Amino acid sequence: LSKIGMKGIFPLWKRNTGSLSGSFVDMGFKAVVTCIDLDVMDKKFVGRKYDRDFLNELPEDIDPCGENGEFHSFVYDGPIFREKVGHKRGETVLKNDRFYFCDLVPDDEACSKEKHEVSAAKV
Repeated sequence: LSKIGMKGIFPLWKRNTGSLSGSFVDMGFKAVVTCIDLDVMDKKFVGRKYDRDFLNELPEDIDPCGENGEFHSFVYDGPIFREKVGHKRGETVLKNDRFYFCDLVPDDEACSKEKHEVSAAKV
């Protein structure tokens, strides 16, 4: 990152991920679970919103931030975003007989609608 003039910030390092995950949701961030490891999680979690329901249903041995590689997510909206990243769910595929991936594809209609709503709100 330093090569391009940026600095990495590692907010999860040695912090309680149970508290962090709840704070993340409570602050208004929006995310979707894009990949799960079948060795530790059920397929039902892939493609889901990362919200309180998701967190409440996680097995106790799963880190709520996926810090042990149990799952990965895509954050598409939140208080630090200038605008929401428009997307829609694509196909869900199994790779290497272990990882379920939920494809996300751009949703141009959602992006256009979002931009129109923002423009209208400024008028």
